[in-house]
This record gives sequence, structure tokens and C-alpha cells, in this order.
Amino acid sequence: MAVIDIHCHIAPESCLPMEAVGPDGKTYGLSVHHEDCGAQCPVINGRINRNCDADQLYDVERRLREMDDARVDLQVLSPVTFFFFYNLPAEECAARARQVNVAMAEIAAARPDRFRAMATVPLQDPERAAAELDHAVGELGLHGVEVCSNVNGMNFDDPSLRPFFETVERLDVPVFVHPSHVAAADRLHRHYLENLIGNPLDSAICIASLVFGGVLDAFPGLKMIFSHGGGVAPILIGRWTHGKAVRPENADLPRAPIEYLKTLHYDTITHDTRALAYLCDQVGASQVMLGTDYPFDMGDTDPLATISALSGLSDDEIAGMRGNTAARLYDIKI
Repeated sequence: MAVIDIHCHIAPESCLPMEAVGPDGKTYGLSVHHEDCGAQCPVINGRINRNCDADQLYDVERRLREMDDARVDLQVLSPVTFFFFYNLPAEECAARARQVNVAMAEIAAARPDRFRAMATVPLQDPERAAAELDHAVGELGLHGVEVCSNVNGMNFDDPSLRPFFETVERLDVPVFVHPSHVAAADRLHRHYLENLIGNPLDSAICIASLVFGGVLDAFPGLKMIFSHGGGVAPILIGRWTHGKAVRPENADLPRAPIEYLKTLHYDTITHDTRALAYLCDQVGASQVMLGTDYPFDMGDTDPLATISALSGLSDDEIAGMRGNTAARLYDIKI
């Protein structure tokens, strides 16, 4: 039984450094800072960040060793989220996305026994994003696409995004949604709250926009995967259900909110066995897949232990969570 990690990030070495100054005058992207002691630190969005070793982001050989340590057979690689660049002009973002996607394809092609890879696209221009995804899947052989949980603050039910979702559904590839540039960021600067609260909050906003905005009804073939166990969306499902029953804004929703959540997929990164068990109980264990968030410190370095701590699951459900469901979604022969 292959163990497949569907939530892990990489910054292809051939793409480094990749930084840009946004319209707000701030630096975005990723570079490597060489310290006086000889060590390396990632410079993320213009700031030195010690939430992982710099070489963990790009060193494939170290990655393979640490995959072995975690007993992970195959990673489905996502570009680091610092490469979204949605706030840049679309043409510039598209050029960067193409560079990243070519590099991602090269890494996966060099070790098809250990890697698959997903694309990034300029989602601020949905038509251009659709064209880049067509190229990434059809020409480069990538196996899906990673997107941010919002597009410069725009939710996924915005009509302008329909051409992108049409292309995703036609290509029949997974969409891995990862939060970044999260809601309420101006209130989350201290205590790492932008990640501790902002990430799971923004994922829930994204899921709610897909549900209540009719996107999942319009595109029933979408294969949407949400990081961090769907954030706080699963715990809010009772409130969403009540809101459908009593609020006129949501009276026309064709199905109960929980039925939509059962069509989505999620990773195992909840950092709490009770939370993960609740997720499995709400949406079904068949919708949950192993993730590590490698190489970042908010990840799970022992994902098999996380799954083993769950009780009451069948052997088939455990096998699905460890890798069989991911193999089906990403068309991986195991």
C-alpha cells in the first residue's frame, strides 16, 4: 500500500530567487538569505522566516531522505504559496507561473516513482489561468493545480472565475486550495495568528462561497481539496445548516450544506485527533487524505501516527486515507 502525501510544498531551485514588488510597495516571493554563520534562511515575502530550513524548500535529495523518515512513498508537490503573485499584473504573474510549472514538471519527471506535481496559475485573470492550466496539464504533464483560498480578496463565487472552473472540470484534475493573504490579516500580525487563525478562517470562507454561491452546483465534477482539514468549516456546519433554514439569502440552496462538504476532500492536518475524527465523522473518512505540509513547522512530521491514532475506521478507510484515495484522484498507479 503506497503512502501518498497530498499537502507538501517545494520551491524549485531553478526558480530561486523569485521575488517581485507589489503595487503596495512590499516585496513578495522567496529568496535565500546567507547568514554570517554560513547558514541559510528563507526570505519569505521580504522577511527572514525560520519556519523551515532553506534547503528543505529546494533540495530534492534531502526531501527524499525525509520522506523516507516519515515513511512517505510519494509526494504530490505544490509550489510554495509565496509564488501565487495574484497581486501582480496578470501578464507578469503568468510568466512566473510558466517558469514554476516547467520546473515542477522537470522535478516530477526526474523521479516519477516519488513525485507528482501541481501547477500554479495567474488566477487574477481567469481566462489566462485557464490557458496556463491547459498547457500545464496537456503539455507539461502536471496532475492538478494549487490555488489560493481567495483572489486578492475575491471569493470563489465571483462570476469572473467561471471560465477557470469550466476548464478544471473539463480537464478533470484536482484543485488543491491553500490559504494565503487571509481575511482579517490586519488584526492577526502578532502571535503568528495569521497562520493559527487566519489560515483556517480563510479556508472556511472559501468553502462557504463555493457552497452558498452555487459553484458546486454549477460544476458538480470539481475535485476540490482543502488543506488543514478544511479549516473551521466542519465545525461551522451546524450554523450553516441553521442559516439555510432561517435566512432568506440561503433559502434556494438545493441541498443541505453538509451534503456539499461531503463532496470535497481534505487533508489530515488538524493537530488534534478529536478534530480529525470529527472531520471524518462529518464528511466520511473516504474524503480525507494524508498531508504533512512539508517542510514547514506547522506541518505533521509523523502523519502515519496521526492516522493510526484514529479509532473505529475500517481497513479500507485507513488505506484510502494513507494513499488509495489520492491515487484515484491524481491518477497514480500504485
